[in-house]
Formats: sequence, structure tokens, C-alpha cells
Amino acid sequence: MALGDTQSVTGDTRSVTLHTSAEASQGGTKGSYKTRVLVLVRHNLLAEAIATALGSLGGGVEVIGRAGRPGKGVALAALLRPDVILLDEAFHRNGPQRALSSLKTATPESRVVALIHSAGPAPNAPWLASCAAAVSKDACLADLASVLEAVAGGASLGLVEPAERAEAKPALSKRELEVLGLICRGLANKEIARILGLSHHTVHNHVARLFSRLGAHSRLEALSIAAREGLLNLG
Repeated sequence: MALGDTQSVTGDTRSVTLHTSAEASQGGTKGSYKTRVLVLVRHNLLAEAIATALGSLGGGVEVIGRAGRPGKGVALAALLRPDVILLDEAFHRNGPQRALSSLKTATPESRVVALIHSAGPAPNAPWLASCAAAVSKDACLADLASVLEAVAGGASLGLVEPAERAEAKPALSKRELEVLGLICRGLANKEIARILGLSHHTVHNHVARLFSRLGAHSRLEALSIAAREGLLNLG
């Protein structure tokens, strides 16, 4: 592939564009370079929601790919060679060390930021020692983006505690949170109704109210907002 060329790569449900390193340095200043991030989070729909939310910040982070399955994630990492990989601790069912080892083999130069439960593994857990930083799933999206940029610049931050947030999160009922969690799993209203023992009409109303409270117009937008506001259990 010639310098400056681009190649389309098929992800889980959308195509991503691979940019050569020459492309990043030509026709722009140092300040215009964006940190190239690969998002690896369990469940395809949730991976896409987080990728979309990060991209919507309009800062120095460019999400170049995302995956919700280990096989696809490792393949994309090897092909895209991202600056930073955002790795969900629950990404591989055999444990994070297995996922991390495969990624380090596929793209040893990429740095890894772990996405962990706030009450999850201790900061000195063996697999975290190989990560440049670990961010709690309670952190806000802007803080996560800042960590990704800092790590791409060579920083090693260890465990990053979530900052206190002054703004209130959208108030969702227990039932709406249950519906949100099932939407996150990619389930349709009919499947949600069966699992919760509700009528299709009742689920439709819950989804409509959920969208209204979040200010969303689609399921993906609702998940993006929920991820940004820390309303999702990403485990």
C-alpha cells in the first residue's frame, strides 16, 4: 500500500478506515494529530455506543475501530495498530490477561488503557501491571478521553479514580434502567417484553420515556448518552 493511501476495513457492523502514519503527518501540524483509539468492550452494541460517545466529544481522540468480540478485536488491533487500545476487563470470557496477551502479540507498540469496575480488581492486579492506565467505569467520558490522550503521549498513570461530577445524571426508574440494560444487550422490544414479563405496549412506553429522559432519538444515541453519563453497568 502506497504512503498516504487508505484502506477500508470491515468491523462488526460498520466499516472503519485505516490511515497510514504518513497520512497523519502530512498536511497538518503536530497539534492537529489525534490519538487513534481502538475500543474493545464486551457486546457489540455497547462497544459502538462508547465509540460513538467518544467521537462526539470532538477533541483529540479519534476512534478508528471497535469490537465486542475477542477474535474481531485482536484482528482489528493487528491491522489498525492503534496508539491506544481501550480494553474492557470483561472483554474476554477467559479473563483480561488472555485478552491482553493476544493484543500485545498482535500490536506490541500499542498502549493499553483498562476499563475496570470501580469495585473491581485491585490496582496491583497482575494484568493491570501491563496496562498504561486503568480507568473506573464510573469515570466521566471527558476524563476517559484525557487519559487516552495522556497515555498516547507516553504517560503511565496507574489507577485513575473518577472525579466528582457536579451535574446531575438523568433520573431513570428501576424499570427504565432494566430496559436500558436489555437494550444494551441488543434485544428488541418483543424480547425485552418476554424477559420482563410485560406486554409489548408497556415496553414500548418504557422505551419512549427512556428516550425522552435521555434526550435521545435512537437506541444507539440512548446508549451513547447513557455511557457518557455513567448509567450503564458495563460488566
